[in-house]
Amino acid sequence: MADDRLNEYIRTCLEKGLPRARVMKNLYEAGWSDSEIEEAFDEFPVTGVRPTPKLPVKKPQLPGKYIAAGIVLVLVVVSVGLILSRNQGKPAFQEHPKPISVADCGASLQCMIASAEKCSPASGKANLTIFTRESLVIDISQKKELCTIVLTNNAGKEGTCEMKAAEMVALLTRWKDGVYNDWGESECSGTLFKPSSNCSLHVSTASLQLKLGDRSEILASGYSKEDTVFWSSDAPAIVSVEQGRGKSTFVRGNAVGNGKVTARDISSNCSSSAKIEVK
Repeated sequence: MADDRLNEYIRTCLEKGLPRARVMKNLYEAGWSDSEIEEAFDEFPVTGVRPTPKLPVKKPQLPGKYIAAGIVLVLVVVSVGLILSRNQGKPAFQEHPKPISVADCGASLQCMIASAEKCSPASGKANLTIFTRESLVIDISQKKELCTIVLTNNAGKEGTCEMKAAEMVALLTRWKDGVYNDWGESECSGTLFKPSSNCSLHVSTASLQLKLGDRSEILASGYSKEDTVFWSSDAPAIVSVEQGRGKSTFVRGNAVGNGKVTARDISSNCSSSAKIEVK
């Protein structure tokens, strides 16, 4: 059975309009476990806050001295409860949680980048040549140690990526510069990231050997448009790409080892890769 303090805190927050994700974050930071939070939220379906049943109560006619004694007893119980809560590493909750501020970034990616630096909540709508030529709604929030970015296009497709704050800053900076060839270490999912069912993108070679310092050209075929093809390397210290965008790129061997060069067509989210060995 969920802790009554959790239920009361969640009820108060939801009735004040705080997002469920933000309430969960507050509880995580306060030291409550995943199982405790999940059990407590089971009492509050997504469709709305379950109201507290109101039962008819007859007011007892007690002498004044009993009422005073009762008030003292309640104060003692509450004080003991707060002390036990602190001893358990779980702070007593305020009756009125502070509202959460969400930055309205509009179409400014620079505003998004500033929010991502501290992983603070932000929302905006930007025109990006990625996945679609239409605008994307971008929302930033925090989940435990990771930042979450949610993307929604005009067609209703949605994608979610979770990454560290530094990775999100780097990702948004690349978008600001018009570079969409690398998602970094982010983990993304959703219909927005699902490849087209009829992918036809291919690179001109599946594998390539290079001598240290040499360069070679790799071409792409089966793309929608040249300007929607982006190139990246998973090991740029070993093998780097000279052109990050277009129908072809030159790869260069920088150090002995192995790497992979990938072409991605952002209009269909299709990709094709070549394994590179530098000797």
